[in-house]
Amino acid sequence: MERTPKSKKSAYDVTQPVHPESDGTCFGVEYSPRTVQCQKCHDSTFCLIKYREVNDAKVKKVESENRMLDLERVPPVEEDWGQKLYALAQKYAEGGNPMTREELGDALTMEYFIQDEVTRSWWIKRWIENFNCANLIQE
Repeated sequence: MERTPKSKKSAYDVTQPVHPESDGTCFGVEYSPRTVQCQKCHDSTFCLIKYREVNDAKVKKVESENRMLDLERVPPVEEDWGQKLYALAQKYAEGGNPMTREELGDALTMEYFIQDEVTRSWWIKRWIENFNCANLIQE
């Protein structure tokens, strides 16, 4: 079986350098490391940087205009509430009865209404790392 050349050629000349602000090029718009054009292009590294900037701007715009459930599902460890929880865990530990992960999960449920076990475990792990309090929690 004989190979036939591609009938459709790229609209872009990949042998010429591209200026980041030039119009009508694929620079930063169509980056894909698997395409032949991007593999041959000598500006692919800079194109990736520009592509990332363009996509980050698009993502921020969409996130600001729409409600993103994946961002809301696990609330950030708020500094004031995290500090209160840390003080409570410290009080329990000093009394000789350190808090358990289950008690932390109950406090989390009361504060943020998160009942999903996976989410609770992930949040507790993140809280322990942020406040460096693994020694205050009974495993």
